[in-house]
Amino acid sequence: MTTLRHLESMALAGLLALVLGAAAPAVLAADETYGRSTADLAMEDFLLHAEIVGIEDVGEGITEPKRLTLKRGGEEHRAIFKDIDVEIDGPTRVDRWEQNFSDKYTYEVAAYRLDRLAGIGLVPVTVEREVEGETGSVQLWIEDVITLEKAVSNPHAEVENYDLLVERLGLMYVLDVLIYNVDRNFGNVLVNLDRDVFHPIDHSRAFRLSPKPPPSVQGKTEGFHLSADVDRRLRALDLETLRGQMGDLLEEKQVRAIIKRRDRLVKLLDKQAA
Repeated sequence: MTTLRHLESMALAGLLALVLGAAAPAVLAADETYGRSTADLAMEDFLLHAEIVGIEDVGEGITEPKRLTLKRGGEEHRAIFKDIDVEIDGPTRVDRWEQNFSDKYTYEVAAYRLDRLAGIGLVPVTVEREVEGETGSVQLWIEDVITLEKAVSNPHAEVENYDLLVERLGLMYVLDVLIYNVDRNFGNVLVNLDRDVFHPIDHSRAFRLSPKPPPSVQGKTEGFHLSADVDRRLRALDLETLRGQMGDLLEEKQVRAIIKRRDRLVKLLDKQAA
């Protein structure tokens, strides 16, 4: 078995050979579901309409999220609520220098929708909802998980299905290219290695305007192959679909930047396949 220590050293050295395929969900018809499964749609409806029976501070996270408990009939789930909505023009330093900084809850919803459009299927279901008079993102709380960072820090932890974990890392990096995620680290990836659970979270600082992959992903998107499903979905992405699905969450220039990054990614894949 491969230890997580070994996985970490490989990732940091940029030596992951990403062979994508088994983690991608089955292809859905190109209809109004836009890649969202029946289970996704049912959970969206629950997160949107279930009664909020509890609210508490999470106690960590710079966006000061709250944990909700929602209940409808005999069904109960927890969720995380964020209402962060910050935009600063010009050069700004938060944890790095950045031009035109933004940190928005709408990006959490947009990342979920794009994740499904691309056939990736890893981001927890996320909707936009009003809570106590404030509109924000409500994302399904994933139970019984730890961060990949904590898993890696355990020298005795072992990866039961190494190939599947590598596939999911690859899918995550594809998503990070599409959304231009500047904040990816193993601290915002939730895992349960006993149940093969893997969910990237915290996308409120994504969707920058650069046509290039973000620095956090550079060097990690070479030498891999997409499944036929994800490859087809990537190539099928168009402005009309993205506007329809994310025009209420992103600006037009951000939507166009997604297409530019997608084009670069597809060009890289075609070059590697030649």
